[in-house]
Amino acid sequence: MRTTNNNFILLVGASGSGKTTICKELYRKYGLNSIESYTTRSPRYENEEGHIFIEDYEADEILQTEEIVGYTEFNNNKYFATALQVQENQIYVIDVDGVEYFDEHYTGLKNVIMVYVDVDEETRYKRMVCSRGEQSAKERIEYDAIVFKNAPYMADYIVENYDIDEAVECVYQIWKKGK
Repeated sequence: MRTTNNNFILLVGASGSGKTTICKELYRKYGLNSIESYTTRSPRYENEEGHIFIEDYEADEILQTEEIVGYTEFNNNKYFATALQVQENQIYVIDVDGVEYFDEHYTGLKNVIMVYVDVDEETRYKRMVCSRGEQSAKERIEYDAIVFKNAPYMADYIVENYDIDEAVECVYQIWKKGK
């Protein structure tokens, strides 16, 4: 399925909010592609999707030779995306620091829309325990409470994700309509 508009979604949300699942469903149902950001962190599990896993020296080379539009560091790991990736995709899962970097560095022609995926802490915790374990889930909940405190106020739209089909449809309609 070909996409026909120039809208681009920055998908933001705390851990466990369902950003990756929304992206997978948007691709499956509507053919919308999301950026696989570069990262220097190790994969959490075999065949993990959503990132291009690279070594530090590879990251340094890309950071020096490409136009970088999204960049953030977390736990001593780099996460970033290039302007070319934005041109070739419709969605970028990004954190709050990355949004600020994007706003300062993106000079392309896409209509950028920030969508915040909202889910209560208890639901996020349950989702993360299944994939990351209890201790990691607790740590991430505490961290995200600080980092994402103002994110909903930065967003163009807020989408609640208690029902994946509804959330996917809502994000798709935002992408389709634009700002």
